[in-house]
Amino acid sequence: SPERNPIEAGLGFFVDLTKPNFIGREILLKAKENGPAQKLVSFRMQGKGPPPRPHYSVFDNGERIGEITSGTLSPSLNYGIGMAYVSAPHAKAGTNIDIEIRGQKFPATIEKKPLYKKS
Repeated sequence: SPERNPIEAGLGFFVDLTKPNFIGREILLKAKENGPAQKLVSFRMQGKGPPPRPHYSVFDNGERIGEITSGTLSPSLNYGIGMAYVSAPHAKAGTNIDIEIRGQKFPATIEKKPLYKKS
């Protein structure tokens, strides 16, 4: 999409950048060379609270660092989970963040993918 690219989503391995002259190639080459401005991360909510939903804002120490793309209450994990684009410096697993839900901030943590429990 014009707003997002496969490098930010962690899907750059699907794009053949050696292929000449395709739309968006230069932008993807720059993103790969310089690193993406934002990254797609998974997160889990800490404690009880409403489930995360798309377009809710993500904060780190009061600074808005991103936006949720998808979120819900996981019935198998029994806590809220989601995906969000956050600025690259904040995209490390273990980073504590806050999700703003209806004007109130709720704690969450960026996690490694996948979020499900392996059996």
